[in-house]
Amino acid sequence: MRLVSLIAVLSAVSAVILPTHIVTASVETREGGWMPIVQQDHWAIMTIIGEAASEPFAGQVAVARVIRNRMQWRYSSDGTVIGTVLRAKQFSMWDDKARLYAANIELDSEEYSVAAAAWYESSLVLDDPWADAVLYHTKSVFPSWRDAATVKKVATVGAHIFYTDQGGGI
Repeated sequence: MRLVSLIAVLSAVSAVILPTHIVTASVETREGGWMPIVQQDHWAIMTIIGEAASEPFAGQVAVARVIRNRMQWRYSSDGTVIGTVLRAKQFSMWDDKARLYAANIELDSEEYSVAAAAWYESSLVLDDPWADAVLYHTKSVFPSWRDAATVKKVATVGAHIFYTDQGGGI
């Protein structure tokens, strides 16, 4: 990702307060300020925490697998973690206050460790029912895309329902 694009992406989530323990570098902005740079894996782990911290481990792995699938297949994604999880209206935790909680989670917390393990595990798990999922939602919402002809329900894990989509993106 070009530096200018990275700055634009990070600027779009400037409301997120990033603890210094996950900042790996900083770049100077055009305005003379400094923008923190966070490793890709941390963005994925924060997203898993914000989306599925209260879910069983398998549910966190399934959410992580969705992130990886979207990156791999460029499904509503530019192929990067940041370009996947921060894309507008794709991962709801970045649209609400869950982002503040996830961004301030400590690296040595149990939640971070479990989400990090789920992120790692998602790179290995390929035979679970959700292995090809690119979409999910909680049981309490009913997005219109779930009724599309190309969308197929493949698994329910905890409070989330997972889907594949042969249509190539929403």
